[in-house]
Amino acid sequence: MRLLLFAIPICLTAAITPAHAADPGAGDATAEIGADVRACADAHMLARITERFAWAERNTWQRGYQIAAIEGPRLRYAVFYGPSMIRHRHCRADALMTNGDRRTLFYRISAGMGLASIGNGIDFCLAGLDPWRVHGAACRSLR
Repeated sequence: MRLLLFAIPICLTAAITPAHAADPGAGDATAEIGADVRACADAHMLARITERFAWAERNTWQRGYQIAAIEGPRLRYAVFYGPSMIRHRHCRADALMTNGDRRTLFYRISAGMGLASIGNGIDFCLAGLDPWRVHGAACRSLR
C-alpha cells in the first residue's frame, strides 16, 4: 500500500508536465538546432513580417517605403530551457527596402503564441526604423 501511494504523485506529475519540459540532454540536439534554423528562414514567417511592416507603414508612419526582400535569415540563438516554457527563436536577417536602404532585421519567433495559441507568434524590429523605441534602442529587446 505504501508503494502505491508513492507512485500516484509521480504518475500525476508526469501527466501534467509538458512534453517539451524534458531533459535538455535528451533527444537529438542537431535535429533541434536544424529546426531552429529552418524556423528563421520559414517563408510564411518572413511574409508575415513584410505584411505587418507594410500595414504599419501605410497606417502609421507613411514614409513611403516598404520591405522589398528579406535576405540571409539566420538563427542568433534559441531560448527553451529557462524561466519560460515558451520556445523563443531569435533570428536576424537583412531587409532590402523599396527606397534602396538595407536594414538589419531582428525578429523573435515564439512557439505556440499565434492567434488563440495556434501556430507561432512573431515580433520584429528593423534597426533605425523604430521611432517609438518599442523594442528599446537599436532593437535591444529582440537581439
